[in-house]
Amino acid sequence: MSRLQLVLCGLLLIACGSEGWFSSRRECSGTLFNSFTHFCCSDTLHEKTGFNDCCLGELYDKRTAFCWIGLRLTSYILKCSGKPYHYRKEKCCGGQIMPTFDPTVDCCDGQIIDTSKFVCQKGNIKPL
Repeated sequence: MSRLQLVLCGLLLIACGSEGWFSSRRECSGTLFNSFTHFCCSDTLHEKTGFNDCCLGELYDKRTAFCWIGLRLTSYILKCSGKPYHYRKEKCCGGQIMPTFDPTVDCCDGQIIDTSKFVCQKGNIKPL
């Protein structure tokens, strides 16, 4: 091991192996890799992009999902009658996608209503 490697190991408080690798050295299906730059998911080596991760052996994109107790869940993208929508900007109303923050529309018992003409009272649409 070189003097530089010993210094790096001491400064970073990382144990180094005899070949000078940091403790980030891992194995994936018999292939050695550096866990700072790559990760193993379901016995397949992947380069870290900052957006990809592994959840119980399934590769997923962290921009659109997250892993919670071993379940891969969609974080922002949901489906409304099979069509994707961003739940922070839109909502599903009776199978139709509508804007969340538009004061001129609302969802009443699965129907999109024009709030300038109608009001929703206990799931019933009433004219103004």
